[in-house]
Amino acid sequence: MSGFVLPLVGALIWGSAFAAAKFGLTDCPPLLYLVVRFLAAGAILLAWAVLRGARTSAREVAVLAGLGLLNFAAYLGFANVALLAVPSAIVAAVIGANPVVAAGLGAALLGERITRRLAAALALGVAGVATVTLPRALSVPAGLWWGYPTLIASLVSFALGTVLFRRHGARAQPLVANGVQTAAAGIALIPVSLALERWDALRLTAPFALSQTWLVLVVTIAGYLIWFRLLRTGTVAAAAAVQFLLPPLGLAYGAALHGEALTAADLAGVLPILIALALARQR
Repeated sequence: MSGFVLPLVGALIWGSAFAAAKFGLTDCPPLLYLVVRFLAAGAILLAWAVLRGARTSAREVAVLAGLGLLNFAAYLGFANVALLAVPSAIVAAVIGANPVVAAGLGAALLGERITRRLAAALALGVAGVATVTLPRALSVPAGLWWGYPTLIASLVSFALGTVLFRRHGARAQPLVANGVQTAAAGIALIPVSLALERWDALRLTAPFALSQTWLVLVVTIAGYLIWFRLLRTGTVAAAAAVQFLLPPLGLAYGAALHGEALTAADLAGVLPILIALALARQR
């Protein structure tokens, strides 16, 4: 049971991200929104690390900065751009496959074994995500073709970043690891946002400030500290399996905060996902 608590807390935090961002994105272009979020989180984490006397090296900083480009800038940057061309239901369905991609890369690059139990967990997780997302994905227009390679780039970026962090970043002190990655992602997205967006469209409203506060302090700082801890203490597949919960949790938050529709299929998909999580995290 103790092995369940931290992943479930993490999932409850991560699942709130898109619903929280929706409050602020009406007042800010999406990539600029990420720039503000990542730079604020990075500044807080690195200041905290300095106050705690954390130590690092130039080589470690360079490695973590590269990981941040995958885990934050590319993953969420590509996902936000894909949302301009592809319905959110399709985005959720594709991103929901991340645990499978991460487990495959973990086996290929780290030599992690995909046992029968893990294969069953992945299959159940995919079935649960499909139950939740496919009815919506099939009921909306397909969108623009270029959104799909962009979406795949988002999926692969995060899965690859997950595996490479397990190999190259897991020994870094947590505040340093999270702080450098988020700061590097924010800096990297600045020229992209300047090229694609109008910064004068930003409006400093209360919804923007409140949504950024939640995403910076709770999702990016607390949530990702949990995520990187899961990667340090278990296999890539065991950590990534918790992400199967994100589509149904995202829908639940959308229903609670934005009045979006929630169906019986959404609830039915949760059971196989919970079984998948139990199997994946069983030692």
